[in-house]
Amino acid sequence: MVIGHSLLDIGHSLGHSLLDIGHSLGHSLLDIGHSLGHSLLDIGHSLGHSLLDIGHSLGHSLLDIGHLFPDLRPMALLPFHQSELLEAGCDEAGRGCLAGPVFAAAVILPKDFHHPLLNDSKQLSEIQRDQLREVIEKESLAWSVAEVSAEEIDRINILQSSLLAMHRALNALNTRPQFILVDGNKFHPYPATPHLCVVKGDGKYASIAAASILAKTHRDEAMLKLHSAHPHYYWCQNKGYPTEMHRKAIRQHGISPWHRRTFQLLPAGEQLVLF
Repeated sequence: MVIGHSLLDIGHSLGHSLLDIGHSLGHSLLDIGHSLGHSLLDIGHSLGHSLLDIGHSLGHSLLDIGHLFPDLRPMALLPFHQSELLEAGCDEAGRGCLAGPVFAAAVILPKDFHHPLLNDSKQLSEIQRDQLREVIEKESLAWSVAEVSAEEIDRINILQSSLLAMHRALNALNTRPQFILVDGNKFHPYPATPHLCVVKGDGKYASIAAASILAKTHRDEAMLKLHSAHPHYYWCQNKGYPTEMHRKAIRQHGISPWHRRTFQLLPAGEQLVLF
Protein backbone atom coordinates (compact mmCIF):
# COMPACT_ATOMS: atom_id res chain seq x y z
CA MET A 1 0.00 0.00 0.00
CA VAL A 2 2.91 2.36 0.84
CA ILE A 3 4.52 1.57 -2.52
CA GLY A 4 1.23 2.34 -4.36
CA HIS A 5 0.87 5.74 -2.68
CA SER A 6 4.50 6.56 -3.41
CA LEU A 7 4.09 5.73 -7.07
CA LEU A 8 0.90 7.83 -7.15
CA ASP A 9 2.70 10.77 -5.58
CA ILE A 10 5.60 10.40 -8.04
CA GLY A 11 3.18 10.29 -11.00
CA HIS A 12 1.23 13.28 -9.65
CA SER A 13 4.45 15.28 -9.16
CA LEU A 14 5.75 14.22 -12.56
CA GLY A 15 2.49 15.31 -14.22
CA HIS A 16 2.65 18.73 -12.58
CA SER A 17 6.32 19.07 -13.56
CA LEU A 18 5.57 18.16 -17.16
CA LEU A 19 2.62 20.58 -17.14
CA ASP A 20 4.85 23.34 -15.79
CA ILE A 21 7.50 22.54 -18.42
CA GLY A 22 4.88 22.57 -21.21
CA HIS A 23 3.38 25.81 -19.90
CA SER A 24 6.82 27.45 -19.70
CA LEU A 25 7.77 26.07 -23.13
CA GLY A 26 4.53 27.37 -24.63
CA HIS A 27 5.15 30.85 -23.25
CA SER A 28 8.75 30.72 -24.48
CA LEU A 29 7.66 29.68 -27.99
CA LEU A 30 4.97 32.37 -27.95
CA ASP A 31 7.56 34.97 -26.93
CA ILE A 32 9.92 33.73 -29.68
CA GLY A 33 7.13 33.86 -32.30
CA HIS A 34 6.04 37.29 -31.12
CA SER A 35 9.62 38.59 -31.27
CA LEU A 36 10.20 36.92 -34.64
CA GLY A 37 6.98 38.45 -36.04
CA HIS A 38 8.06 41.92 -34.96
CA SER A 39 11.52 41.34 -36.41
CA LEU A 40 10.08 40.21 -39.77
CA LEU A 41 7.68 43.18 -39.72
CA ASP A 42 10.61 45.54 -39.08
CA ILE A 43 12.60 43.90 -41.88
CA GLY A 44 9.65 44.18 -44.30
CA HIS A 45 9.03 47.78 -43.29
CA SER A 46 12.70 48.66 -43.77
CA LEU A 47 12.81 46.78 -47.08
CA GLY A 48 9.70 48.60 -48.32
CA HIS A 49 11.24 51.96 -47.53
CA SER A 50 14.51 50.93 -49.18
CA LEU A 51 12.70 49.85 -52.38
CA LEU A 52 10.70 53.08 -52.33
CA ASP A 53 13.91 55.09 -52.01
CA ILE A 54 15.49 53.09 -54.85
CA GLY A 55 12.44 53.66 -57.09
CA HIS A 56 12.38 57.36 -56.23
CA SER A 57 16.10 57.69 -56.98
CA LEU A 58 15.72 55.68 -60.20
CA GLY A 59 12.88 57.92 -61.35
CA HIS A 60 14.98 61.03 -60.79
CA SER A 61 17.94 59.38 -62.51
CA LEU A 62 15.84 58.57 -65.60
CA LEU A 63 14.50 62.13 -65.60
CA ASP A 64 18.08 63.44 -65.43
CA ILE A 65 19.06 61.14 -68.30
CA GLY A 66 16.16 62.57 -70.36
CA HIS A 67 17.50 66.08 -69.79
CA LEU A 68 21.06 65.03 -70.56
CA PHE A 69 20.00 63.16 -73.71
CA PRO A 70 17.13 65.12 -75.30
CA ASP A 71 17.00 62.71 -78.25
CA LEU A 72 15.38 60.20 -75.88
CA ARG A 73 12.41 62.55 -75.42
CA PRO A 74 9.60 62.99 -77.99
CA MET A 75 11.07 64.83 -80.97
CA ALA A 76 9.89 68.41 -81.48
CA LEU A 77 9.12 69.68 -84.97
CA LEU A 78 12.01 71.33 -86.72
CA PRO A 79 11.32 75.02 -87.46
CA PHE A 80 13.10 74.87 -90.85
CA HIS A 81 15.47 72.82 -92.99
CA GLN A 82 17.90 75.69 -93.53
CA SER A 83 17.86 79.24 -92.25
CA GLU A 84 19.01 81.23 -95.29
CA LEU A 85 16.11 80.68 -97.72
CA LEU A 86 12.37 81.31 -97.44
CA GLU A 87 10.81 77.86 -97.10
CA ALA A 88 7.32 76.66 -97.97
CA GLY A 89 5.95 73.39 -96.60
CA CYS A 90 3.57 71.36 -98.80
CA ASP A 91 1.19 68.54 -97.99
CA GLU A 92 -2.03 67.01 -99.33
CA ALA A 93 -5.23 65.56 -97.90
CA GLY A 94 -7.75 63.10 -99.30
CA ARG A 95 -5.63 60.77 -101.42
CA GLY A 96 -7.30 57.64 -100.07
CA CYS A 97 -10.90 58.83 -100.33
CA LEU A 98 -13.55 57.30 -102.58
CA ALA A 99 -15.22 60.65 -103.22
CA GLY A 100 -14.44 64.34 -103.41
CA PRO A 101 -11.40 66.31 -104.51
CA VAL A 102 -7.85 65.96 -103.26
CA PHE A 103 -6.58 69.09 -101.51
CA ALA A 104 -3.08 70.45 -101.00
CA ALA A 105 -1.72 73.39 -99.02
CA ALA A 106 1.47 75.42 -99.08
CA VAL A 107 2.58 77.38 -95.99
CA ILE A 108 5.47 79.75 -95.32
CA LEU A 109 6.01 80.19 -91.58
CA PRO A 110 8.22 82.72 -89.79
CA LYS A 111 11.53 81.12 -88.81
CA ASP A 112 10.69 81.61 -85.11
CA PHE A 113 7.13 80.29 -85.33
CA HIS A 114 6.16 77.92 -82.53
CA HIS A 115 2.92 76.51 -81.24
CA PRO A 116 2.74 73.72 -78.62
CA LEU A 117 -0.09 71.90 -80.44
CA LEU A 118 1.43 71.94 -83.91
CA ASN A 119 1.85 68.40 -85.21
CA ASP A 120 0.90 66.07 -88.05
CA SER A 121 -2.84 66.70 -88.62
CA LYS A 122 -3.57 62.97 -88.20
CA GLN A 123 -2.33 63.18 -84.60
CA LEU A 124 -4.71 66.00 -83.69
CA SER A 125 -8.40 66.17 -82.85
CA GLU A 126 -10.81 68.08 -85.08
CA ILE A 127 -11.04 70.84 -82.47
CA GLN A 128 -7.24 71.15 -82.30
CA ARG A 129 -6.96 71.27 -86.10
CA ASP A 130 -9.56 74.03 -86.29
CA GLN A 131 -7.77 76.01 -83.59
CA LEU A 132 -4.44 75.66 -85.36
CA ARG A 133 -5.92 76.56 -88.73
CA GLU A 134 -6.88 79.96 -87.36
CA VAL A 135 -3.41 80.51 -85.90
CA ILE A 136 -1.58 79.36 -89.04
CA GLU A 137 -3.66 81.51 -91.38
CA LYS A 138 -3.14 84.52 -89.14
CA GLU A 139 0.57 84.18 -88.31
CA SER A 140 2.08 82.61 -91.43
CA LEU A 141 3.98 84.77 -93.90
CA ALA A 142 1.92 83.22 -96.70
CA TRP A 143 -0.48 80.31 -97.17
CA SER A 144 -2.72 78.89 -99.85
CA VAL A 145 -4.93 75.88 -100.50
CA ALA A 146 -5.80 74.26 -103.83
CA GLU A 147 -7.76 71.25 -105.05
CA VAL A 148 -8.02 68.79 -107.91
CA SER A 149 -11.49 67.44 -108.67
CA ALA A 150 -12.65 63.82 -108.74
CA GLU A 151 -13.06 64.11 -112.51
CA GLU A 152 -9.43 65.19 -112.89
CA ILE A 153 -8.32 62.41 -110.53
CA ASP A 154 -10.03 59.84 -112.77
CA ARG A 155 -8.31 61.32 -115.80
CA ILE A 156 -4.70 61.62 -114.57
CA ASN A 157 -4.66 59.32 -111.45
CA ILE A 158 -4.43 60.19 -107.77
CA LEU A 159 -0.64 60.54 -107.52
CA GLN A 160 -0.44 63.07 -110.36
CA SER A 161 -3.49 64.86 -108.95
CA SER A 162 -1.86 65.20 -105.52
CA LEU A 163 1.28 66.67 -107.06
CA LEU A 164 -0.81 68.97 -109.27
CA ALA A 165 -2.71 70.21 -106.22
CA MET A 166 0.61 71.06 -104.53
CA HIS A 167 1.75 73.02 -107.58
CA ARG A 168 -1.56 74.88 -107.68
CA ALA A 169 -1.17 75.76 -103.99
CA LEU A 170 2.38 77.02 -104.60
CA ASN A 171 1.17 79.06 -107.56
CA ALA A 172 -1.42 80.73 -105.35
CA LEU A 173 1.04 81.93 -102.68
CA ASN A 174 1.35 85.70 -102.55
CA THR A 175 5.04 85.28 -101.66
CA ARG A 176 7.28 83.08 -103.77
CA PRO A 177 9.28 80.57 -101.72
CA GLN A 178 12.99 80.00 -102.29
CA PHE A 179 12.89 76.40 -101.08
CA ILE A 180 10.11 73.79 -100.84
CA LEU A 181 9.68 71.05 -98.25
CA VAL A 182 7.35 68.31 -99.49
CA ASP A 183 5.68 65.57 -97.47
CA GLY A 184 6.29 62.18 -99.07
CA ASN A 185 8.82 60.79 -101.54
CA LYS A 186 7.59 62.18 -104.87
CA PHE A 187 7.31 65.66 -106.34
CA HIS A 188 7.50 67.30 -109.74
CA PRO A 189 10.16 70.02 -109.62
CA TYR A 190 8.69 73.47 -109.24
CA PRO A 191 10.13 76.04 -111.68
CA ALA A 192 13.47 77.46 -110.54
CA THR A 193 12.93 76.40 -106.93
CA PRO A 194 14.87 73.65 -105.14
CA HIS A 195 12.89 71.17 -103.06
CA LEU A 196 13.32 68.34 -100.58
CA CYS A 197 10.97 65.36 -100.24
CA VAL A 198 10.62 64.17 -96.64
CA VAL A 199 8.86 60.90 -95.82
CA LYS A 200 6.49 61.54 -92.90
CA GLY A 201 7.57 65.16 -93.10
CA ASP A 202 4.35 66.32 -91.41
CA GLY A 203 5.76 64.88 -88.20
CA LYS A 204 9.22 66.42 -88.70
CA TYR A 205 8.93 69.97 -90.05
CA ALA A 206 6.66 72.71 -88.75
CA SER A 207 5.81 74.12 -92.19
CA ILE A 208 4.75 70.70 -93.55
CA ALA A 209 2.67 70.06 -90.42
CA ALA A 210 1.00 73.43 -90.89
CA ALA A 211 0.27 72.58 -94.54
CA SER A 212 -1.19 69.22 -93.53
CA ILE A 213 -3.57 71.00 -91.13
CA LEU A 214 -4.76 73.53 -93.72
CA ALA A 215 -5.21 70.86 -96.41
CA LYS A 216 -7.17 68.64 -94.01
CA THR A 217 -9.43 71.34 -92.54
CA HIS A 218 -10.23 72.96 -95.90
CA ARG A 219 -11.02 69.57 -97.45
CA ASP A 220 -13.24 68.58 -94.51
CA GLU A 221 -15.08 71.86 -94.92
CA ALA A 222 -15.61 71.15 -98.64
CA MET A 223 -16.93 67.65 -97.88
CA LEU A 224 -19.43 69.08 -95.39
CA LYS A 225 -20.82 71.27 -98.18
CA LEU A 226 -21.06 68.28 -100.52
CA HIS A 227 -22.80 66.34 -97.75
CA SER A 228 -25.68 68.80 -97.74
CA ALA A 229 -26.43 67.80 -101.36
CA HIS A 230 -25.79 64.07 -100.82
CA PRO A 231 -26.60 63.34 -97.16
CA HIS A 232 -27.12 59.58 -97.64
CA TYR A 233 -23.33 59.05 -98.04
CA TYR A 234 -22.63 60.48 -94.56
CA TRP A 235 -19.73 62.60 -95.82
CA CYS A 236 -20.24 64.75 -92.75
CA GLN A 237 -18.72 61.85 -90.82
CA ASN A 238 -16.51 59.86 -93.19
CA LYS A 239 -15.35 62.82 -95.37
CA GLY A 240 -15.37 60.48 -98.38
CA TYR A 241 -13.09 57.82 -96.90
CA PRO A 242 -13.92 54.11 -97.48
CA THR A 243 -15.84 53.35 -94.29
CA GLU A 244 -18.38 50.54 -94.15
CA MET A 245 -21.20 53.09 -93.82
CA HIS A 246 -19.98 54.89 -96.97
CA ARG A 247 -19.82 51.65 -98.97
CA LYS A 248 -23.22 50.57 -97.71
CA ALA A 249 -24.65 53.86 -99.05
CA ILE A 250 -22.93 53.24 -102.40
CA ARG A 251 -24.63 49.82 -102.58
CA GLN A 252 -28.01 51.35 -101.82
CA HIS A 253 -27.85 54.61 -103.79
CA GLY A 254 -25.18 54.06 -106.44
CA ILE A 255 -22.45 56.61 -107.00
CA SER A 256 -22.61 60.38 -107.19
CA PRO A 257 -20.85 62.76 -109.59
CA TRP A 258 -18.27 63.31 -106.83
CA HIS A 259 -17.18 59.68 -106.60
CA ARG A 260 -13.86 58.63 -108.11
CA ARG A 261 -14.88 56.07 -110.70
CA THR A 262 -11.37 54.72 -111.20
CA PHE A 263 -11.22 53.73 -107.52
CA GLN A 264 -12.45 50.40 -106.16
CA LEU A 265 -15.61 51.77 -104.61
CA LEU A 266 -16.91 48.34 -103.53
CA PRO A 267 -15.06 45.12 -102.66
CA ALA A 268 -14.04 42.97 -105.63
CA GLY A 269 -16.92 41.00 -107.13
CA GLU A 270 -19.70 43.36 -106.07
CA GLN A 271 -21.80 45.00 -108.77
CA LEU A 272 -21.57 48.78 -108.88
CA VAL A 273 -24.72 50.75 -109.73
CA LEU A 274 -24.10 53.94 -111.72
CA PHE A 275 -25.98 57.03 -110.58
